[in-house]
Amino acid sequence: MKLKGFLNLIAAVAVCAVLEVSAFATDYIFKIDSDAAMLCDEEASLMTEECFDEDKAIAKNHGIFKTDDMAVIEKYMEMGLIEYYEEDAPAYLFDMPNTSEYMTIDSGTSSSTVPLGKSYNLLNVQSLWSLGFTGKGVVVGVIDSGVYPNADIAGNILSGENVSPDVDTDSSKRYITLDGHGHGTCVSGIIAANGDHYRGIAFEAKIVPLKAFTDSGVGNVSNLVKGIYRAIDVYGCDVINMSCGAAKDSSKSLLAAVNYASSKGVQIIAAAGNNGSQSNTLDADYYPASYDATISVANITADGMHWSSSQENAGVDISAQGRMVYCLKNSDTGYRYNSGTSFAAPMVTGVAALILGYKPDTTPAEMKSLICDTATDLGITGWDMSYGNGKVNCAGIAQRLLDGTLYRSNIVEYKGTYNYAIRNGLSTPYSAFLAFAKYSGNRMVGIETRSISLESGKSTIMSTDKGSSIIKLFELNKASLGVLSGITIGK
Repeated sequence: MKLKGFLNLIAAVAVCAVLEVSAFATDYIFKIDSDAAMLCDEEASLMTEECFDEDKAIAKNHGIFKTDDMAVIEKYMEMGLIEYYEEDAPAYLFDMPNTSEYMTIDSGTSSSTVPLGKSYNLLNVQSLWSLGFTGKGVVVGVIDSGVYPNADIAGNILSGENVSPDVDTDSSKRYITLDGHGHGTCVSGIIAANGDHYRGIAFEAKIVPLKAFTDSGVGNVSNLVKGIYRAIDVYGCDVINMSCGAAKDSSKSLLAAVNYASSKGVQIIAAAGNNGSQSNTLDADYYPASYDATISVANITADGMHWSSSQENAGVDISAQGRMVYCLKNSDTGYRYNSGTSFAAPMVTGVAALILGYKPDTTPAEMKSLICDTATDLGITGWDMSYGNGKVNCAGIAQRLLDGTLYRSNIVEYKGTYNYAIRNGLSTPYSAFLAFAKYSGNRMVGIETRSISLESGKSTIMSTDKGSSIIKLFELNKASLGVLSGITIGK
């Protein structure tokens, strides 16, 4: 029996600016219990090929499968092995194509090394960058349309997987994650680009692309579910971005996948949706954004104002810029402008990656509290449906993370320099000498020194050229001249 996938599809929906109804042959998601899962491995004569074909299974180890044959469901129900089944449903990318805010820039270079500068200013992300937060060591799963190896992100892309409807009909595409749509490349670049002309928020994090949408933007709930499980179980992702979603609030399989992520310590950050300008869908919920375990991101302009198309509902947690965001084009070089909650969500995911780079054991509950509790309030006082808790404030995050500690950053290499930061989160002043000592072999060939005195809550940063020498950093206590740290940082 072959999966027919998306038969009778009469309209490919790339994004739900206004949701359209697509005609699908009915596909079913079903979950079998643990006894049935054992039968999948032991009693082939009793089970159908859905149990054995990895391309048909949504999450085999979790007993979740898909079929277009109701007879399969009926067979398992007669055996008493079905926990639940549900119809699959369309999923959508949350950008705004074919509008004046969706433009391509043909040039391959930018005059700015931080073209997202205004967006970054809105986040106050420099407060974390200046302290050496880079997202290094963090793996971000991006469930989207894939990613194109644009020169400004190619070095931060890891191997991923195609979990889109394409694989239902052609299993040879399973590991092809190239983005022919453009949405996923834009999202991934906001999170982790690290090129000469474009820098993402967590520019030393890595991206695992889980391609859940075809190049024409077609996807469904089962693809999102599979992407979540694969991101965690196979690729070890630390945080997941979903600039996409579905209107199906009763999907047991999607809710279970989101809760599974949370139980494994993986925060899902999702776009709230773009139907805010439609009076009949203004307060509609989209999923997974509106689930409790998810951080739901609304869209604000560069001036911090609510964007009219951004969803307003009880699930909104936080806001970030998603209107006219400058991002990577799905080509070897080049950039484009995009708008939608799709591009607000990765702003928050990038910040989450910065946090995880500093404190890898941050739980999803701690992450949500840290981002929401430190937000800058917008709109009416307190939480509201338009802005959630307000806009992301990285300065507040830094203060919450580092108060009570004498923080020393990692050594950050960027554009030919080494940078080192100290923040005094203690209640008393701190004084020290910093020294960059340059060596050729065992012989010191130069030294740069700096005396620092930091009041409580203040920070400083020291930089030195990389050069070709070995460089050691020393921090000495002024009172005792004892070496507090000695780090070899380069050649």
